[in-house]
Formats: sequence, structure tokens, C-alpha cells
Amino acid sequence: MTHQLKYLTLDITGRLAFGHAIKAQTAPKNRFLSKGIAVADYHFNVLMQLPFLARPWIVYLTHRLTTRQQWKNMNSLQKVIQRPKVQGKDADTGDEKDVRLGEF
Repeated sequence: MTHQLKYLTLDITGRLAFGHAIKAQTAPKNRFLSKGIAVADYHFNVLMQLPFLARPWIVYLTHRLTTRQQWKNMNSLQKVIQRPKVQGKDADTGDEKDVRLGEF
């Protein structure tokens, strides 16, 4: 899958799940979420295939190595979730201006 398709998927997921455009296609600062999802997916797949790697000391070690990125991802996700709560359900986010019918 190309990077642009990954960013588009992330934008669509953010829009449908949270009502917020992540803008990974246009804002490079938001692209780290795609990498975080890929790393987490890889980690879970390895643990599913090799369950003996889920020993507490190994999990602790990988957690310590990835803590910084996990906090960055968690903070971004919290902002995305809290924004609609603050604005209300019917608030105009201004994201509709980004999509025009002629662009499809």
C-alpha cells in the first residue's frame, strides 16, 4: 500500500470514527500516526504467532523502548476524541470546506 493511500485511510477513519479530519495527506506533522499503527500491528501479529514472546520481561522491555511514541500517539488520540465533546455534536468544524464535489 502506498503512503498516500495509508494517509487517505487514516483521514477517512478519523472522519468516520471521530468526526474529525486528521489531515494526514496534507499535514506532515500528523503522519506519525500511520507509522504508530503499523508498528502496533506488527507487534500484535508477532505476539499472536509467537505467544512465548509475551513473557512479562519482554513486554516490559518493548514497552520501555516505545513509551515516547506511545505517549505521542495517545495525546493525539485524546485531542481528536475531546474536540467534538468541547464543540458539541452540531458544531461546524470547517472541515467540509476541504472536500468539494468536483474533486471526486
